[in-house]
Amino acid sequence: MDVNESTVDEVRTSKPSKSNEKALICGAQKLRNFFANLRRNNFEDEDDSVTLSYDVERKLSSGFSYKLKDEKSDVKKTLWPVTCREYLFLPEYKVRCEELEEKFEIINYIAKGSFGKVYKVKRLEDSKIFALKVFEKSKIILDDYQQQLKYEVVIQKAISHHPFITSSYERWQNKGFVYQLSEFISKGEIFETIKIFTNKLIQFYIAELAIVIDFLHNAGIIYRDLKSENILLDENYHIKLTDFGLSKWLKLGQRTYTICGTRSSMAPEIFAGEGYSHAVDWYALGVLASKMMCNHQQNGRESEDVFKDFDQVDDARCAIDENETKLISETGSKLSDASNDLLRRMLEKNPQHRLKSLLALQRIAFYLNYNFDDVRYMKISPRKLIEDENLLKL
Repeated sequence: MDVNESTVDEVRTSKPSKSNEKALICGAQKLRNFFANLRRNNFEDEDDSVTLSYDVERKLSSGFSYKLKDEKSDVKKTLWPVTCREYLFLPEYKVRCEELEEKFEIINYIAKGSFGKVYKVKRLEDSKIFALKVFEKSKIILDDYQQQLKYEVVIQKAISHHPFITSSYERWQNKGFVYQLSEFISKGEIFETIKIFTNKLIQFYIAELAIVIDFLHNAGIIYRDLKSENILLDENYHIKLTDFGLSKWLKLGQRTYTICGTRSSMAPEIFAGEGYSHAVDWYALGVLASKMMCNHQQNGRESEDVFKDFDQVDDARCAIDENETKLISETGSKLSDASNDLLRRMLEKNPQHRLKSLLALQRIAFYLNYNFDDVRYMKISPRKLIEDENLLKL
C-alpha cells in the first residue's frame, strides 16, 4: 500500500520558517489520519508495507523541524519500512524476524489469558528458565488493546525492581504475535498452592500484598486487577505480583472511569460511573482476605467476564450481615472480632470511609504488635509457616 503524501527526508535542528512549520503540522496530521484509516479498515492489506519511521512520527509530534520532499526522492537512509501491524506496537515491542524455536524451547503450557497464552520456556543459549507470554495481534487490535499493552511495558520497567513484583526482561513482535519474556515463578498461583490459610499466614500474605499495593500507589499507579491468578509464589513462598495489563498511571487524588477488572473483586464505585481512584485496590485486597479467612477458594480460575454482567458476585462464598457487619463462613462459624474488623474496613462500600493505606492497616487490631518491617525486608519465612503445618495442596 503506497502512501500518497509527501515523505520525510532529513532532520534539521534549526528553527523552521512559518511556511515550513505549517507544512510540518499538515504532514504530521496526514500521517496520523492515514494510520487511523488503516485501523478503521481492519488492516485488510496487512502484508503491504508503509514507508514510515517511528522516530520520524515521534519527532514530528514533538516539534522537530523536517525538510519535506517529494516521495520519489531517495529516502532509504532515513526511513524504516514496517508493516501496519508492526507499527502499532513500536517502539516498545521491537521487530524480530527469527522464529521462536531458534531461541527458546517450550517446556509446557502454564495458563491462558484474554489475548494469549503463557508458557514455561528454556532459553537455548544458557538453559535459563522463563515465562513467555504470547499474544495474538489480531485479538489485541480487534479490541483496540495495543496502547494498553504498550503502557504495561512502561509501567513494568518502572516497578519490576520491587522484590514482590515479577521481573520483565524482553519484549518483541513478529508478523502475527507479540511476546513478553519474564521471570518464571516456580510455585504458581497462591490459591492453587496453599490449601489452608492459618491466621499467621493470612497476616503475612495480606501484609506483603499491602506493601506492594502501597508501593504502586506511591509510584502513581493503580493496579485494578488484584486477584488470586495474579498472585504467584516464588520458591520460598513469597508473593510475586504479575500481569499489569490493566494498570494505569494515576496520581493520588485523581479519578479514572474505565470499567475493567475481574467482577468478583471490583469495588462498587467502579460501576457507579462517577469515577474511582486507588481505593479500589484496597477493596480487592479485602475480597482476597475474605477468601483466605473462609478457606473457600474457587476450584479453577476466576471469571474473566467483566463486561457482560456487572452484578457483584461474592466468590469467597461469605456473607456480610448488614446489621452486625459480621462476615460469616459457610460453615456458620464466626470469625474473630479482629478479622471481622479488617474485612469491614476493607470492604466498606463508600471509598471515602474505606481502609486505603498501609499506615491505616498497621493501626487496626488485626495487626496489633505486628512488625511490617520484617515482612518488607523478607525476614519472615513463609516456607516455615506453610511446611510446618502441612498447608500445601497435594
